[in-house]
Amino acid sequence: MVRKTASSYVMDIKKKYDEVKKDPTDQKKKNQLRYSVREWAKRSEVEVLAASNEGQGYQRTPEEIGYPIRPMPCYHAKKWPYKQFADYQACITGVGWYEVVIERKTLNDAYGTLVDDPHRENLYEEFDRFKEDPRFCKNGIFRMDFECTEAEFLEYFPPFPKNCKFCSKYRVQLGTGDYWCSEAMFLYSENENFRDFHCPANEYEVTERTAEDVAAINAKKETVLSRLLGKGIQLCWRGSREQANAAYKKDLQSWMIENYVRLLKLEDRNDELWLRRKKAYLEYELQAVNASLAGLENTTKELVGVLQ
Repeated sequence: MVRKTASSYVMDIKKKYDEVKKDPTDQKKKNQLRYSVREWAKRSEVEVLAASNEGQGYQRTPEEIGYPIRPMPCYHAKKWPYKQFADYQACITGVGWYEVVIERKTLNDAYGTLVDDPHRENLYEEFDRFKEDPRFCKNGIFRMDFECTEAEFLEYFPPFPKNCKFCSKYRVQLGTGDYWCSEAMFLYSENENFRDFHCPANEYEVTERTAEDVAAINAKKETVLSRLLGKGIQLCWRGSREQANAAYKKDLQSWMIENYVRLLKLEDRNDELWLRRKKAYLEYELQAVNASLAGLENTTKELVGVLQ
């Protein structure tokens, strides 16, 4: 048996939607409509666009979210007139853009983005670009998906950077685990032997946070979260990467189901293709009814002949 496509279910939905409108008390028709809507959401083709600045190793994979992923194009006045924002956007065949864009945050990333002032300003600028985008400015939702709980975020403090004992500059940790003086790396970057210029091993100071520091950061976290909600940014505390990935496909399909009337324009259908299909369907039904009536007439004549 050939598996029905999403477009086939769209035709079913339009037909059953009209039937339910005519008789809202018909529970069987309602159940059939719900089933068709669910199957349409499941079988619709979706393509996810991932931001190019998503770090390697942190990007979600097609296997994790259940949809194909391709890089988000960069802005081009003629080829792609949309500026980048958020980490994930999605386009649904036959529907258009998924109106929820996702900004993914790990625990450490969330701290850096929300507590650090320049990084938080970058987030606000992304949100402003989102609000100006014609694809999302009307019904769009900017959602932050945290791969941690709210309690974990509020309790989290990353380790202080290690400082050079001699010049008080933050030191940079390389892949080898060695800490290099950032000032020396900057000054001697043109020198092929600059790696020989660094502070002696283990000669550094670790700064400790005071109780006042902790209280100030906690207050800042609470203030920033309230500010995000006030701006209209949706906060979802997923708990883990696995839960965040599982929620993406489920949330997208739920959004399609909840908004199917608007997405399929069921209350404003005057497109020529739909009218032609509806006409063909009604003509087919009329032929079936006429055939049934003709058969019934023949049966009646035969019955009358027998009775006579």
